[in-house]
Amino acid sequence: MSKKLLLVVLALVLTGVFAVTVVAQDAPSITVSDQVSSGSVVIDRVVSDGPGWVVVRGAGGRGTPGPVMGQTSIPAGVSENVVVNLNLDLATRQLFAALHTDDTNEGTWDFGLEAGADAPVEADGEPVQQLFTAYIVDMADQPVAEDNTVFADTVVMNEAGWLVIHSDNNGQPGPVLGFAPVRAGRNADVTVEIDSEGRTDVLWPMLHVDTGAAGEYEFGTVEGADTPVSVNGEVATFPIWTVPHVRMSEQTVGADDAGTPTVFVESVLSSGPGFIVIHSDNNGQPGPVLGFAPVTDGTNTDITVTLDQGVALTPVVWPMLHEDTGAEGEYEFGTVEGADGPVRDAEGNVITFAVNLSGVEGAAVPQTTPETGAEATAEATAAAGDSSAAGGAATGACAIAARSEQGANIRSAPSMDSEVVGALSGSQSRSPLGITTQDANGFRWYQLSGNTWVRADVVTTSGACDRLPTASAEATPEATAGA
Repeated sequence: MSKKLLLVVLALVLTGVFAVTVVAQDAPSITVSDQVSSGSVVIDRVVSDGPGWVVVRGAGGRGTPGPVMGQTSIPAGVSENVVVNLNLDLATRQLFAALHTDDTNEGTWDFGLEAGADAPVEADGEPVQQLFTAYIVDMADQPVAEDNTVFADTVVMNEAGWLVIHSDNNGQPGPVLGFAPVRAGRNADVTVEIDSEGRTDVLWPMLHVDTGAAGEYEFGTVEGADTPVSVNGEVATFPIWTVPHVRMSEQTVGADDAGTPTVFVESVLSSGPGFIVIHSDNNGQPGPVLGFAPVTDGTNTDITVTLDQGVALTPVVWPMLHEDTGAEGEYEFGTVEGADGPVRDAEGNVITFAVNLSGVEGAAVPQTTPETGAEATAEATAAAGDSSAAGGAATGACAIAARSEQGANIRSAPSMDSEVVGALSGSQSRSPLGITTQDANGFRWYQLSGNTWVRADVVTTSGACDRLPTASAEATPEATAGA
């Protein structure tokens, strides 16, 4: 790789001698791996001389970049694991990741709007870009339709294949419930009819390639045919829920036009109209209500909740799904007896979990709440029980969550060759028991309960993770379960 040499002059005043130190810095570059995705891609590493943009484009004719699908701003220097959200209407079987300048209105994407603005960066006369493949399944939590079907908004394959729906088997893909063919490139509104027998509340969509007789799904019946898509050791699958569920990731607090704090909820699957309620943290359990927003029956996406309840914002919040059983559209829990109670899952647990926030000043302690909020909080806290039962981790302890919306594989041993035994979804946080030292491949692994493991570079952390004990286990490689 070519290098740009930066000269740093150090004046040695006492001796009157000038020494010149040569510091090598990477030239502008972009590195991206083939990957599986649910609507965004991760760029491994970018080097930029100044503020810039990481841009993802579809592949046009003759392997040239097509329309812009998404862009993310980056600072000068080295940036790693840059997430770019994509407009999947423009998806192609292969994509380009490219580096652009940010040379007009910093932080505003002006490419195509002003002549010459935010242009592609070149090195040695060539654009700084890389072609890569992303296998994409954009499939939301959803109820099973009356005709026993589920659907994916978008599927992108590099070759012809199948969208296969598996049942759940203790947190990993189980038997096949149904499948539908997909062609190479972008497929919209892919509908799969699934068997009612053996159906579970959680389903696992999985991509398979069509490597046997064209148009015949033969996986499991013809040796080596129609195998699952696997990229860099990761099978193209993740869990979706067909029963009420909430997805909210670790995030930085936002603000509306009036400067009032806001948080973002990726999706809510609700059985009937209801509310997504955001609670502050109270010693590892849901505390006073910070804000709420209505949700409709079915799948709700991209929900912004304004936090304006006169309650101090805490670095951990608890999203909680409630019904709307009182006056329609009015959140009355705690003020009208029996109205708008929390939704519970099949085991009787309230649907809530802990989410870490950044951008919160200090470790705020909940203040005196309005009468409505105080009464609601007491009932909500009692309903929620302890955080582990709700799928969260105790505040202050080390907590990990999947870095990507797609989730993170949980394995039977700290090795990429070990069996996938579950998944850490984007809406969960877990408390690890320990962390390994770096292995031969440069990875570290968090140990979870049941002697299961998740790779450290695919999760985010909060709390006292630096105090975890060193974990060690002899990794016994097993064949990865493809289906």
